[in-house]
Amino acid sequence: MASQTLASHPAFLVFPTLNSTFTWRVAAVATNRTISVHRNLELAVRKAERLNVVALLHEAVDAVCVYEDDRHEFACGAKATVTDLESQKDLCAKHGEVVCG
Repeated sequence: MASQTLASHPAFLVFPTLNSTFTWRVAAVATNRTISVHRNLELAVRKAERLNVVALLHEAVDAVCVYEDDRHEFACGAKATVTDLESQKDLCAKHGEVVCG
């Protein structure tokens, strides 16, 4: 089985705002989308920490491609996007086309 590595960077961070009412915002790092706004820094940090734990757990349990090839020692290990109906195995888009096509 291929080894999986989890993201070493947090998915959500706390940033200051220029707003006098809500001085802190929690934003998704990948999109810079504001998730929530807070008056208190401690509450904003707690929210970001909870979201990061959930993101790590989600990443850890995501299905991975189990396609095996004689040319490689391990299975593919990429993020699975399809399930082969005959074998009920999770495959990435690249290998899903090979098996199903």
